[in-house]
Amino acid sequence: MAELELDEVLAHRLLDAVLADQGSRPRDQQREIGPSGLGGCREFIRATMAGDPMLESNTWKAEAWIGTVGGEALETIFERELGALTQQRITCVLPRTGLVVSGSSDLIWVEDNMLGDLKSKDGFETVKKEGPSLDNLIQVAIYVLGLVQRGVLTEGASARLVYWDRSGATKEFLVIVVEWEAILRFIEICEQRLEEVVEAQDALEAGDLSYRHRLRDKKPAYCMSPKVMCPFRQACWEGSEWWPTDKLEDPELIAAAHRVFEAREDAKKADELVKSGKAELEGVNGVTPDGLAVGWVGNRLNVTRVR
Repeated sequence: MAELELDEVLAHRLLDAVLADQGSRPRDQQREIGPSGLGGCREFIRATMAGDPMLESNTWKAEAWIGTVGGEALETIFERELGALTQQRITCVLPRTGLVVSGSSDLIWVEDNMLGDLKSKDGFETVKKEGPSLDNLIQVAIYVLGLVQRGVLTEGASARLVYWDRSGATKEFLVIVVEWEAILRFIEICEQRLEEVVEAQDALEAGDLSYRHRLRDKKPAYCMSPKVMCPFRQACWEGSEWWPTDKLEDPELIAAAHRVFEAREDAKKADELVKSGKAELEGVNGVTPDGLAVGWVGNRLNVTRVR
């Protein structure tokens, strides 16, 4: 096979353009917490509301980008084919804390007294096993309550979390029902978390810095993963064993660190390719024209070269 000719200059220009667009989107510029953030890490909520310094991201969050672009396309389809209201600005006043929070919903079916929220995933295994995440549940609860407060929906309304597979391996939707009683319960959970955030901020302003660590709801590996790269990761973890203090300046050590990082990223990508390939080859047995044998032993897929 001939060696590929790569245009690194254009590749960098393309990435710079995507990063510039990513940084200009309202979600990346906002300094307020919207409905999608109130079920996430409490320290992230506190730091955002307090206006703590943020690290800029130089990583293309491709998964989130695919979710946004694909979600917008699906909204257009469901608006045209199913009569859904899309991109409605919703403001909700939380009843106990009085916090006013705003965001834009994906889908509303007024006649069905129902809200729908689109979520992209790489497969449905985790959702089926563990259920929806707290941030997803609190987000739709806030939207539904806000729509009831506005008179668009009525008490007793429900929500649907609509998951779609951005990897393309699963060619269907997973739709989870969230009933009115659950919506009220998640509003209560949201307000309790906010009260904990306010208590921590008061303590921090009084000089008790330990409160910052009490609110961390995620592990360092999550905060620093390429998919997330939390803008508050340094403030959260600097000084811990997860944040080394020595500077590496030896070119060979720097090159070795990059090799390990890139190899692990390649391994993750390989796992994702195997996962999507298994889904496409489910139940398939045979030999390709160039000699790859495809077969199943129980739930295990074997792909080997036979000639």
